[in-house]
Amino acid sequence: MQTSLNADSDERVVKLAAKARCVSAFIGFETTSEDSLRTMKKGINPKIGVERYKQVVKTFHKYGIGVMAASLWATAMNQAPITER
Repeated sequence: MQTSLNADSDERVVKLAAKARCVSAFIGFETTSEDSLRTMKKGINPKIGVERYKQVVKTFHKYGIGVMAASLWATAMNQAPITER
């Protein structure tokens, strides 16, 4: 399934997805830079907060659902190589 970061805000939804035999979720994490998220006008990501990314993944894993993360490696805001962060 393709979903947003706030899908784990109601854990019942994740549980129902697992019950329906969902095996993976595609989520756009985009970047770990909150400045970049605001510049790109990403609505959900800054509201959820990059510090919650790990918890979102853990919630899906709790129900046996793998997470495929979409991320942007280079934006105008990310001047330093992302691998250094």
